Amino acid sequence: AVVTGDVVRVGDLVENAGIIAKVPIFRAPDLGSTGTVSADSVIEAVRAHALVGLDSGNIAEVVVTHASRTIPAKTIEASIARALSAQYRLGPSKDIAINFDRELRDIEVEVDTRGEPRVKHIGFNSHSGRFDATLEIPIGNGSRSTLRLFGNAEATVEVVTVARPIDRGEILKSADVLIERRPRNQLTRDTITDRELAIGF
Repeated sequence: AVVTGDVVRVGDLVENAGIIAKVPIFRAPDLGSTGTVSADSVIEAVRAHALVGLDSGNIAEVVVTHASRTIPAKTIEASIARALSAQYRLGPSKDIAINFDRELRDIEVEVDTRGEPRVKHIGFNSHSGRFDATLEIPIGNGSRSTLRLFGNAEATVEVVTVARPIDRGEILKSADVLIERRPRNQLTRDTITDRELAIGF
């Protein structure tokens, strides 16, 4: 059975339950999670609501899933990067590397929830690279919860590097050259950012 609320109702587990179909009998699993309930427990729960003679057939247990919509951690990270880009001139948001103090996980919300995470406040120290952000997360029924995150952020740029040790006098081939992201403040006048320029050196 798949449910979309905080409770499991008679009609979620029993076909043709009639007027008691919407009566809650169990707490639903956490959002995005799955749990099991024995057929005997279902029969016992509905008996209190005058539904008798329920035949479970060969069913021993019922698997119940609480349907959800996933807000990926990457979506939250991207919203912080956009806010930093807009307010602190760190360059394009795609070039901002973010490291959170605690692992950022996907967030599960009710399946009919609309909207995306929204940065309500963000602070950034350009010297230390530390940020703190307060976000509003939609959780369903028009409600939002507050999420506060801390970490480090820095502007990065793609630079050319090599895939293996290179001998003196050796000519760089295409397979020898890699592109990596490095902090923008580490660039020097000699840094090469165009892969094609390095091939043949």
